[in-house]
Parts: sequence; structure tokens; C-alpha cells
Amino acid sequence: MEKFVLRGALFLALLLCLFIAVGCERNINTVKSEFLLDTYVTITMSGKFNEDGLFDALREVSAAADECYSKPFSEINNPLLSDMSHKGENLREIYGDELDFSIGALTKLWGISKGTQALPSPEEINNALKDKRYFDPGAIAKGYALDKAYSYLSESDATGYSVISAESSILLYGKKPDGENFLTAIKDPLIPGSYIGFIETEAAFISTSGNSERYSEIDGKRYGHIFDTKTGYPIETDFASVTVIVPAFTPDGGIMSDFLSTLIFMNGTAGLDTFSEYEGFTFIAVDKAGKVYGNEELFPIE
Repeated sequence: MEKFVLRGALFLALLLCLFIAVGCERNINTVKSEFLLDTYVTITMSGKFNEDGLFDALREVSAAADECYSKPFSEINNPLLSDMSHKGENLREIYGDELDFSIGALTKLWGISKGTQALPSPEEINNALKDKRYFDPGAIAKGYALDKAYSYLSESDATGYSVISAESSILLYGKKPDGENFLTAIKDPLIPGSYIGFIETEAAFISTSGNSERYSEIDGKRYGHIFDTKTGYPIETDFASVTVIVPAFTPDGGIMSDFLSTLIFMNGTAGLDTFSEYEGFTFIAVDKAGKVYGNEELFPIE
């Protein structure tokens, strides 16, 4: 497989809005992790910022998402979830409705992220498909949380730059002191510990979807965490992974990148022509044979 670098020459400069500072500020590099959004969220920052306030913004979204599997959506009175659901539905109207947010019962039944060891029965799957009471934010919660982080940083007097990683979704924020772009490696979904190339960008949201890291292996077969809402089983696609990059200045760019990486993954190579027609984001996809696709020019690493 030829490795590449994608240069973000088309991304515009990010303008920061600076306001009054509150809370505990630091002017040194810091790295801190916390288990949120069903993963470890790691924040690396250099400059002046309010660490506690930033984590509070992420914790609020994580706590809201955790409510979804414990009670029906109609019984949850949470403005964040209502806003997340509304924005998710808007994305479905624009890009495609294969992603269904009312499959919380099905997601909970399979329990892929919990390491399930047995297949649900056809009857259990059928019943879960019919149960539309539970909201499943899995394809948008991380991106939505990063949008909140971006808003928090923009509305404070944060300076410098930060990398906020929720594993499959990342926010690259601000400007590096040397003026250089951020350089992010894209993992190779077929070879653990390797990579397929680099993304070179200014500030951006980056989300990756696939089944190489979050899955359960049952009776020798791998079952991923992204579901076909027609069959109730983990979706079969010829993609191994899809990465979507959205410039950080894009309104709701985090939830957009999270949603699109999942949707493009679900549609497989058959849907590439459709997604190539849209503007405002870049995608890089790898199929199960190792072939790399993208809607921007990929420059080979020399």
C-alpha cells in the first residue's frame, strides 16, 4: 500500500474570539485524560486556558449520553440531548437516513462495547428493532462533545493550541507557535500499529469510523459496533475504515465529521460517488483489500 500525506491547503485560517477569563488558568503544556463518552478523552494543551472548564463541557455531554440507554428518550428532559438529536436529524436530511438514532435498544442488546460473548437470538434482535424508544447517540456524541469544547475555547480567552482526542474523534484547535500545520497519522485498519498516511491541516475536526478497534469476536467471527438497521446485525461493508476531516471554523463541524465518517463507512465503496459530490469536508477511506480512496488529492510520501 502506498502511503500518503493529505495537505490541508484548502482550509482557511481559524479566527479566534477572545473574551474574559474565568477559573484556573495555566501557561504551560499539559496532558490530562479522563474516561468520558465510553472512551478515554485526552487533552493536550499549550498556552493559556481553563482546564477545569473545558473538561466540565465534555463531562456534561458524556453524562447526557449515558442517560440514553437507561430510560426512553421521551422520559429524558435534557436540553443537550434534544439539541444533539435535532442536529443529527438535520444531518440525516442532508446526507442520508441510513443512520438511525432510535436503535438504542438494539445497541444495548448487542453490547459490543462491553465485549459481548454470545449472539442475540433472532427473536431478541427483531424485538429490539421494533423498540424505538431509546436514543442511540453513538455516531454523533463524540463529535457533538468536541463542538462544545470548541465553543468553550472560542468563548474564553484561551491562547495557544490544543489537541482534544476522544480516540475516534479529534479536535485540533488554535495555532501552533511555529505556524506549522497539525500533522495527524491515520491508523492502518488492516495492520495494527501501522498507518496509511498523514493528514496535514490547520485547525480541524477529524473522525474515523470502522470495526478494527471496537468489536466482539464470537465463534471466530468479528462483529462490529455499527449496525444495519434493516437486519439488526452489525453492518457488512467493504470498507475497513473511513476518516472525515472538517475545518474547525465549520458550524457544528464536530458532529458533522462524526456522523459522516459513520455514514460513508456504512455505504461502502458503492456510495463514494454520492459523497464525492458534497463540499465542506474531506474523506479518506480504506477498503478491506487495502485500497485507499479520497475526495481530495493524496500526495505520496517521498
